[in-house]
Amino acid sequence: MHWSNTSFVDIRALRSRDLEGLLANQAKFWQERFSWDCRPGLESVRRMLDRGALTGLAAVRFGRAVGYSRFAAEGRRAVVGDLFVAPGNPRRVLRGLVEGTLNSACSGQEVERVEGHLPCLDRFPSVRADRRGRLKVFPRVLMHASGLRDLSPGGTEFHPVRFSRWSDSFMQPASDLVGSSFRGHVDAEIEERLGSALGPRRCLVEIIRESSCGEFLPAAGFVASVPDEDALVGMCLATLLSARVGHVIHLCVAPPDRRRGIGRELLRRSMSALADAGCDCVSLVVTSSNSAAVRFYERCGFRAVASFPSFVWSRR
Repeated sequence: MHWSNTSFVDIRALRSRDLEGLLANQAKFWQERFSWDCRPGLESVRRMLDRGALTGLAAVRFGRAVGYSRFAAEGRRAVVGDLFVAPGNPRRVLRGLVEGTLNSACSGQEVERVEGHLPCLDRFPSVRADRRGRLKVFPRVLMHASGLRDLSPGGTEFHPVRFSRWSDSFMQPASDLVGSSFRGHVDAEIEERLGSALGPRRCLVEIIRESSCGEFLPAAGFVASVPDEDALVGMCLATLLSARVGHVIHLCVAPPDRRRGIGRELLRRSMSALADAGCDCVSLVVTSSNSAAVRFYERCGFRAVASFPSFVWSRR
């Protein structure tokens, strides 16, 4: 795709030096908007650029890279892992990059679904897919809380539930819990793997072993269980997004055990552990339509600081 002063090119034609200013701009943007330090992730982007291993597009305006995207195809599913346009560029550049990325990602014969989380956007632009399918956009909210030790205990209604720190021995029951908690949930519509049979385990591996959303902090991970039962009834996992900012990446409670204070107690323990690790702020993301979760986090001291879109395109 090419306009009079902007072209959208295969990112494999570029190297890290071509995007250096853009990546520095992105790091500053994430720090100012979210208080997140994305520099480690951008180092990985630089290495992949120099190996020609990234799949995506770059927006080049007046001979300079002003935006880029990257995506990966995993069988029938493609995931947009990043998309950023430097502030100050016309809105049409962003629209062109989103549209070009969506159409490139869904162009593979096997691809039936494209998912993307776009925290660098405040809203999803109007785009047109080249292939017939359905495009759905899900507004999401980033929430922050300070006062990490201020949350009161969840209560005593959860007896005889016991709380334990995370260990890898919980990987399989945690995967089962994620699957049962998110099946039929709006978040599983956004990220299909959450409600599938094998997908939850892969999601946990990416969080815990591959640091897909910050550095996993085992000391801030907690599970809830019932003595003499193998299944978990709740779990809260957290990561570090900078030296002073933690992130609650997963908080879930088994459907039959909700409204007993278990989720609040798991969150309280994770927030306290994050404070012990030097954090003075914790963030999390919740889908806007999940009003019950938004109200729960507000009662726990969180407030909305930004909104952004996630999207799903599917052939069916």
